[in-house]
Amino acid sequence: MRVMLDLNRGFAFGWLLSSLDIPQNYYSNTEFYPDLSYGHDLVSNYLFFMILMDYSFSGSIFYGYVDGKYYYGSRLFWRLGKLIFDEDPELFSLESISNLDRSFFERMLNFGEIYGFETIDVDYRIKMVRDVAKRITSEYGNSILDVVYASSNYLYRNGSGFIERLKKFMGFDDPVEYKALLLAKMLFRKGVASFYDFDNIHFPVNGSILPFILRCGLIYLDDEFMNKIMQSQLTFSEDYALRIRTRECLDFVSKVSGRESMIIHDFLDLFTSYCCTPQNINCVTHYCNGCPLSSFLSCGGECSLRRICRYGGSDLASKIREPSFKGNVYY
Repeated sequence: MRVMLDLNRGFAFGWLLSSLDIPQNYYSNTEFYPDLSYGHDLVSNYLFFMILMDYSFSGSIFYGYVDGKYYYGSRLFWRLGKLIFDEDPELFSLESISNLDRSFFERMLNFGEIYGFETIDVDYRIKMVRDVAKRITSEYGNSILDVVYASSNYLYRNGSGFIERLKKFMGFDDPVEYKALLLAKMLFRKGVASFYDFDNIHFPVNGSILPFILRCGLIYLDDEFMNKIMQSQLTFSEDYALRIRTRECLDFVSKVSGRESMIIHDFLDLFTSYCCTPQNINCVTHYCNGCPLSSFLSCGGECSLRRICRYGGSDLASKIREPSFKGNVYY
């Protein structure tokens, strides 16, 4: 099994991004995120709760309509979570989260036509988030921000930084640190936490970014590994190898572009949501509707990365889907 970085392609990608005026995501869309008028602790606890519970939606059939608008997977979960927050913000105190039960999730069904609820493994999600909330309350305090304060506002500090402390909890114990890095980014961008070493933050890698990485050829796999990707099912160690190399690649792209990793994450979060999604590929389908990238990227309906993409427009690009592994609670 070989997983290698294509440094030439990574350099080209970084050079291309260096010229773009990429907008930063401050997580201010009130469809999904509360504003700071509710207080730093409740907003921070909401982000902690939603990030921890957000996993394995991409392969589910969890979808629905809220106020006539269609949502799918993670976006539906965040929309429903925000509606519950709007009704009762105190449900997102760590004390309430520590006593979470199925009624919280059943309440989601009241906000629209929701389908596939039975596929999202509610009982395990409850067990996990209750365990983590109880441990944070016991070891730190009544807010996820107390973990930030205990870390002296460092992400990494010889085992006592924010990321390192989070990795001791269920769901955050991902060796590639996806949820912990994403939470740090959101807390920072919302203005509720600061970190002295934020410039050292790594790119948070989940499954939705992997189809783009492989289609573009930023990561090179041998034939055996690529065949496993086509089957969309990896082992834990294979997932780790793929995602840690992807993180290294995108940290390299960040250095080449002169942009911090979180700016690169902002770009790819948009790009893999509209242009090169796990299900739809612009270079194959030529479908481009309501894309927010047009505000800073003039593409004329064609993929702006086509010239550096290894498999763009090919049958193989269509076959590369989002992989995962059995028992995945990390993304």
